[in-house]
Amino acid sequence: MLATSPRKIAQALLGAIENSSQPDRTMTSFAQWLYQSGLWDKRHRIISAFADEEMNSQGLHKIRVTTARKLSEDEQEAIMKVVRAEQQNVDPKHLLFDWNVDEALLGGIKIAFDGAVIDATLQHRLSILETTIR
Repeated sequence: MLATSPRKIAQALLGAIENSSQPDRTMTSFAQWLYQSGLWDKRHRIISAFADEEMNSQGLHKIRVTTARKLSEDEQEAIMKVVRAEQQNVDPKHLLFDWNVDEALLGGIKIAFDGAVIDATLQHRLSILETTIR
């Protein structure tokens, strides 16, 4: 099986479609390649990465914010303010926030943006501790 990230695969697909005179045929060939390469079970992650890459190509940036519980509007505003301050080179209107809840995180926050992940969750910290103890 190919050892590459969904994001890299999505970038390659986007490039192939942009340079193709027959994008439908390119998509069909890509689906066949996914199946033949044993990557069919990762298609949902690849499709999500493709959507993110397509948005990026249009100057839009999706910020996935995941917490263990639903955040209040004030908490969301505070997070958006910090992210916007950190992304001074991006027009704030081009930052699209995607709010998610994953109780398995136990606490803290995870922010994913343009392939980078800031993981300040309790689950992540416990995982680091477990690795250190072993």
